[in-house]
Amino acid sequence: MSFLALAACGGSNAASGGPDTAAEPEDSVAATSVASGTVSDGAVAATDPPSTDVESTTASATEAPTTTAPPATTTPPVEDPFEVVRAAVGEPTPRYDDESLWLCRGEATDGLCRDDLDTTAFAAADGTATVVERAAADDPPADCFFVYETVDLSPGPGNTSLAEPLDPALRAGIERVTSQQAAPFSTTCRVYAPLYEQATFGASRLRDPSPPDLASGPFDVAYTQVLDAFRWYMANENEGRPIVLLGHSQGAQHLARLAAELFDPSPELTEQLAVALLLGPGGHGVNVAPGEVVGGSFESLPLCTGLAEAGCVIAYNTYLADTPPVNWWAAGSDSTSAACVSPSELVDGNDLAAESTFDYPLVGPEGIANDLSVIGLGEVSTRFVSYPDAYTATCTTDGTRTWLEIAPADPADPRPTIPLEIPQLTDLDLGLHLLDYQLQAGDLATLTEAKIATVLGG
Repeated sequence: MSFLALAACGGSNAASGGPDTAAEPEDSVAATSVASGTVSDGAVAATDPPSTDVESTTASATEAPTTTAPPATTTPPVEDPFEVVRAAVGEPTPRYDDESLWLCRGEATDGLCRDDLDTTAFAAADGTATVVERAAADDPPADCFFVYETVDLSPGPGNTSLAEPLDPALRAGIERVTSQQAAPFSTTCRVYAPLYEQATFGASRLRDPSPPDLASGPFDVAYTQVLDAFRWYMANENEGRPIVLLGHSQGAQHLARLAAELFDPSPELTEQLAVALLLGPGGHGVNVAPGEVVGGSFESLPLCTGLAEAGCVIAYNTYLADTPPVNWWAAGSDSTSAACVSPSELVDGNDLAAESTFDYPLVGPEGIANDLSVIGLGEVSTRFVSYPDAYTATCTTDGTRTWLEIAPADPADPRPTIPLEIPQLTDLDLGLHLLDYQLQAGDLATLTEAKIATVLGG
């Protein structure tokens, strides 16, 4: 689902051979003695005086000393673990050789995913504003693979065309959510973000009584391209580096399927996975057996239960405390529950969100956005604004649906109130879908850094 869509509505070691024939006589004796086992601890064994027996002397003169080289040994070649990983991932087509199909490709020139990260932070105690300078890392130790949400506004079911020229409004929407959600992670990882022919807004069937099939039709077409892009990235760029999967809404749904098909059955690939952030996927996108961390979308890839644990999944759907979900978006199947992990609770054991970060001045895409420039924040010169310790985030269930419930941490908070709800989202029973990343920005960054460190530490 897209909140943007709502605008429309070893090699072997060989043993050495025999002694060098050019060696001095004493060297030959030593080599012969080694071969015959008469050398112990580096010392040459004593020999008897030469015999005066003619027959013995004649035999010695006519029979060359026998030397026996140790048997050659062959060490089996060690299989390259990354080759095992590549085999598990599969080979890409040449499609993503085309640089124009990448929004960002892990390069220092990827301004969309690296620039303009400074943030104006408003202190919890008194609302004092401080500019926090943030910059992309020059040589980060890990990679982030990002898949954006539904941005195509088409009301009919189908797939986005990427034929040039790409619609300027579509391009702008895709770039906005990529810079909004993926770019902040460039302080920690190289960001890779492919374009893909996503399923349109109309394919999401949000007003239907049941969810769409994510493994067929337009969603399957889109997934095939996401898979191809990931294979290209693994074959050409990864080289065994830790991986962070970043997805939102439809993007999270595609990465959930990719994780189930590639990571779940491959321990070698899972060892590279720092964390999969699959946010806002809906209950049909990421689910688990009730009360468990696996058993739905994944057989062995678990939901995260700790800060340092790697190779795990964080997923949730966000709603305000006074507007909980009522339709299928936050519900699992008959035998599963929608996945919910609170990043805040993993970081420090409580439900207080460390930092919530919002675009400035518009929270949301043009047409359905809330304008922060009119709520009394004063002069803001940065792309982002943040509210530390402003909200609690708690996983909640009504027995059918499970969601991450957001509430003000302090009713007496002196800072201007951030308008979180957007009527169009509420009307579609999507709650705070627009802000799945933003409300938990600080804790998601902390978690990601910790889990990358775990993978690097082995």
